[in-house]
Amino acid sequence: MVRLRILTVVANIIVILLGAMTFREAWRNTLSNMEVASTNITVTLAERIGGYLDTLDVGLLGLAGETRRHEGDNARQALPDVFSRFIAHLPLVDNLLYADASGEVVLDCNGLLQQRVHIGDRVYFRNLRAGATRMEVSEPIEGRLSGKRVISVARRVTDGDGVFMGVVLATIPLERFSQLFQGIDIGPNGHISFLRQGFIMLTRVPPLPPEMDVTPGRFGAQPVREAIQGGSEAGVVRTVSHVGGLEKIFSYRKVGHHPFWVVVGLALDDAIQPWFRNAAYVAVIVVAFVVFTALSSRSLRRALQQEVAARNAVERARNELETRVAERTALLEDSNLHLREAKEKADNANAAKSAFLANMSHEIRTPLNGLLGMLDLLEATGLDAGQAEYLGMARRSGRRLTDLLGDILDLSRIEAGKLVLAEQPFTLSDVLASIRETFAPLSREKGLPLEFALDAVPGPFLGDAVRVRQILLNLVGNAMKFTNRGQVKLEVKTLLPMPDGRARILFMVHDSGCGIPEEQVGSICEPFTQVEAPLTKRYQGVGLGLAITRTLVHAYDGTLTVDSQVGVGTSVYLTLCLPLAAGDAKAAAPEANPPQEAPQGLRVLVVEDDPVNLFTVRAMLERMGHTVRTATDGEQALAVLVGAPFDCVLMDIQMPQMDGMTAVGLLRASHCANADVPVVALTAYVMNGDRERFLDAGMDAYLAKPISMHALGEVLRHIPLLRARRTGVTDGG
Repeated sequence: MVRLRILTVVANIIVILLGAMTFREAWRNTLSNMEVASTNITVTLAERIGGYLDTLDVGLLGLAGETRRHEGDNARQALPDVFSRFIAHLPLVDNLLYADASGEVVLDCNGLLQQRVHIGDRVYFRNLRAGATRMEVSEPIEGRLSGKRVISVARRVTDGDGVFMGVVLATIPLERFSQLFQGIDIGPNGHISFLRQGFIMLTRVPPLPPEMDVTPGRFGAQPVREAIQGGSEAGVVRTVSHVGGLEKIFSYRKVGHHPFWVVVGLALDDAIQPWFRNAAYVAVIVVAFVVFTALSSRSLRRALQQEVAARNAVERARNELETRVAERTALLEDSNLHLREAKEKADNANAAKSAFLANMSHEIRTPLNGLLGMLDLLEATGLDAGQAEYLGMARRSGRRLTDLLGDILDLSRIEAGKLVLAEQPFTLSDVLASIRETFAPLSREKGLPLEFALDAVPGPFLGDAVRVRQILLNLVGNAMKFTNRGQVKLEVKTLLPMPDGRARILFMVHDSGCGIPEEQVGSICEPFTQVEAPLTKRYQGVGLGLAITRTLVHAYDGTLTVDSQVGVGTSVYLTLCLPLAAGDAKAAAPEANPPQEAPQGLRVLVVEDDPVNLFTVRAMLERMGHTVRTATDGEQALAVLVGAPFDCVLMDIQMPQMDGMTAVGLLRASHCANADVPVVALTAYVMNGDRERFLDAGMDAYLAKPISMHALGEVLRHIPLLRARRTGVTDGG
């Protein structure tokens, strides 16, 4: 035990020492990185400014030669053009001038010369007149022509015999150097200084407030001054800045052979925060290790104590074994309990997801119903061609949103394993006719032929015609969407029959569209997957159609294969195994009653809490010639139904005060004259089982939002039949 404790203490001490060394090394690295960063900045700026000055020196030499060449032959007429050409190629320069041997400025490139200006008193002019052959630089001065703080850079001009003729000079505003330093990351407290020989401050970024400038016009960091005075042309110095009292790392560098210096100062305070953050990480790791070793040491000591106790208590081994078995049994029971709780949570989460989707579908379909209904009403108001086109676009957008809601709900049913396929007789010819009718407008609009080739296929089939149609709509719809020229073709063939009374049907959809890249063919049936990049997509959709199609195909023991070539087109091969129905499809499911003529002048009660939907449905009914009364909840509806006769009721489900299902239950249980009036569920609830739930509650028909005038008219056409059914049941009871 004592050894274990000693080892734990030693390990903790080692880790703490390593942490301290890490802190120290991190700080050294921080300082080293700051030195490297400041040096890189000074090197870059010194090279850039040196390059500018070298270019300027070469330009001034060339300009001096041009001045010499034109002297005496209309120089005042020729030299302005020469100076204008030169200034366009000289960086930083804002003006070029020429002063004669007496120092009088006789040429100003910018045309600012309004009176006689004499520079013979300038030090650089006197040096050049005395025979200086290098480029001379002035101290910062206020330009006599421009009025700006500038430095002048000059070269002497001599004639062919070497006699002094004057000087050509360029003026550089000090603000141009400040602009070079803008955008360089030097931290909140860093600075960049540009100095002339003699530590004259030409410019500083950021500018130094006058109240903090203890050495006006001059650079004040004494260690840097001493290093430069000692002959050093580049170096790094760490010292306390006389401005603000911050400790900084100063990097200085001479600008080539020119009498200028660049000094960059980076404040240590700017680097402390990142260092503290890294130090905190290391401290957390050290503390975690110390805690871990303490806990581990305690666990090890306990294990050793248990082992010693076990060796000294052999007689109690049987009891301990039984205790462990009991504990394991309890653990298993606890695990089973956790599994049941996890399953219950998963079921609750799935139920919550379904409830969320149902609620979102309801909340989206309700305003969408008002929108599309208003568009139907607007269409009947007499529109010009442009307005009709706009209305058509809005309606198509609304229908796209409706289809998207349907796809999302289908995907939810698939993921929950609640997708149920109907078993009703149908024929492929009816399905294909519906496909042709659906895409006929798009085919005409795009000028894209849609061809059908149907072999003799058996039938009728027993299955879900709506889902088979949905599969083909998705495949043909994709072909029409991604094809702009050529054609789309749907072929239907019969394969070898299956021995269990099912037929194997092959559907082939060919298009001449854009095609699918080979590497993406395998993933196009995944939910929310599309071939195009999201930011550059040309075609609309969210990538649910093929995912739903694949699941429906599997439900019919089918296969789905894609063969595509980019730029050539795509062929989709679909097989479905469809059960054969006995007899004729239409004979197998005859209509209970022959089609009814649309009744006129019905007395209709509309129960709807949403004012837009209420207005929309009422306007539709009145346009059809019916008499309409309204209510906004179940209680109002019952009060209205007691007082007046009606031919039918359009009942919303979710309403304040009293919902539609409760209202219908109370109506059916009452003895009023409208107790048997046909009630149509007018609702945005479209999840699996909603329709059956509403019909079981006493309603006679179901109309899902968003509705159209056509769908509403179809429901009203069956009102006499629904009343007859309701009355027959009542009479029979």
